[in-house]
Amino acid sequence: MESSSGRLCDNCEHRHISTAAVTWCPDCDEAVCSECKDHHDASKIAKFHKTMLLNEFDKLPSFIKDTSIYCTDHDLKCELYCCSHRQSCCNVCLIESHAQCEKLETIQDVVKNVKTSPILEDIEKDLKCIMTNFDSLIQNRQENKTRIHAQKLACMEEIQSIRKLVNDKLDEMEKRFKYTLASDVEEHGLDLDNLLQDLDIHKSHISTLQEELTAAISIATDLQVFLGLRPLELRLEKEHSYMETLKTNKAMDEVDLVLDIAPNIRAISEGCESFGVISQSRKRNELELLDKKKEQAQLLLPSVNKLSNMQFSEKAKFQLPTGQNDIDVLGCTVLPKGLLIFTDGMNKRLIICDCAGTFKRDILMSFSPRDITYINNSTVCVTCQSAKKVVLIELITGIELSSFSTGDMCFGLCFVNEILTIRIAGSFLRMTLDGEITSTLKANCRTHCCATNDYFISSNSLNHSVLCYKMNGDLAWQFQDPNLQSPCDVTVDEDGCVLVTGEKSNNIFALSSDGKSGRKILNNLDKPYAIHFDKPSMLMVIVNRTGAANVYQKN
Repeated sequence: MESSSGRLCDNCEHRHISTAAVTWCPDCDEAVCSECKDHHDASKIAKFHKTMLLNEFDKLPSFIKDTSIYCTDHDLKCELYCCSHRQSCCNVCLIESHAQCEKLETIQDVVKNVKTSPILEDIEKDLKCIMTNFDSLIQNRQENKTRIHAQKLACMEEIQSIRKLVNDKLDEMEKRFKYTLASDVEEHGLDLDNLLQDLDIHKSHISTLQEELTAAISIATDLQVFLGLRPLELRLEKEHSYMETLKTNKAMDEVDLVLDIAPNIRAISEGCESFGVISQSRKRNELELLDKKKEQAQLLLPSVNKLSNMQFSEKAKFQLPTGQNDIDVLGCTVLPKGLLIFTDGMNKRLIICDCAGTFKRDILMSFSPRDITYINNSTVCVTCQSAKKVVLIELITGIELSSFSTGDMCFGLCFVNEILTIRIAGSFLRMTLDGEITSTLKANCRTHCCATNDYFISSNSLNHSVLCYKMNGDLAWQFQDPNLQSPCDVTVDEDGCVLVTGEKSNNIFALSSDGKSGRKILNNLDKPYAIHFDKPSMLMVIVNRTGAANVYQKN
């Protein structure tokens, strides 16, 4: 006899007995009847299995129910999780496919606290974000449609007011004009109706996902939720892709109807053949949609995955040319077309070479530059520690375009979102390119710094730590590792991972964007001091104070 859900007891079926199932065991991946449940619960191997009523299991969304703890290739229970491939694996999979993987965890470890994990919280926020976007899109398009019809009525009223002044000849002209107007409105109305219908469908998809996720969180086991995250993420990515296509959809254009009355309408007897002209005022829709943050800290498994998969291959290794004095390189950055630029404080110059190390030219300074950051194709900005100022330099001529006082000795700097972040003694200084100081934040750091949309990152070589601060100056996290000694310069890659030079440990460390994990990615270097990662070219430049430089390509 079948249950109301139509499921039979799997154990009884093995014995060719048809018994209605009442309980589901996610760990065994089986439905059991009431009698078999008693045996199951009394079994030592199933002592800690968390079962659920079958009618509760049937309420779970498909992305939870369709997952299994058993390997589809070997029909063995998956005991391990490969963080590099984000894949559950059994013991046979481990030997066949994951023997060389660096980061393997037990399933029990990775599913701990999954319902309260940051990645699940991010997915919930992402669902709300997309739902809000669809609400905004629908409202925006409905407003445009309403406005068009209101403008149509306004046009008609103006037509009627003019119509009173003319004779019977206007009858035919009015007929042609109304037809043209109605055709235009109908055409755009159809486009908007189709788009609104499509938006309603996608909004419904997101609403369903929200309901399913809520059901999963309240009903499913940690294991089920964990295994269902990946399918859910894929479905979310499809919705993001759809929203990207809206940017080029002509139905998203702001359409307005504008009536241009012909100047000779009142002189109709002189041979005017047109009542007027209907033109369309079309402009790019400026509706701002919410978007998940690109620099968002990738927590739980994604951050581990990015670190464990991070690889660089050496592209060049060279020595910068000396000047009249001993060289002292304290900063570097990457220019367009693969050019590299270094500061040499001892010789008061900037050194430009290509990514193979071929020397191009010097830019002589009137002061000793310390750190440098790229502004645009023709401009860089450098710090002058002794003069307590930052200077904008024109690359082609080497002219000092402008300089701004920092009020204290300045060290590292970076340029993000049209704002300079400057490391001065005991603080971060935020400044526009016009020299306006927007904020000053206290921080227990030393020299170099970098910034993202949401954080400042710096280092303290005295206690061998890397520190991340929020935009309000609060400490977000601090990272220390015995294998990272005297961290100096910091930079951020395209995934938000932090790259740090260890001057005394002679290595480069990569840290997750939440500061919870880190590993050595390069060893046996010669006192690396300055570092810069260029996101467009994926080049990483490392240099020590004596001018020994290395260029790496991220794989």
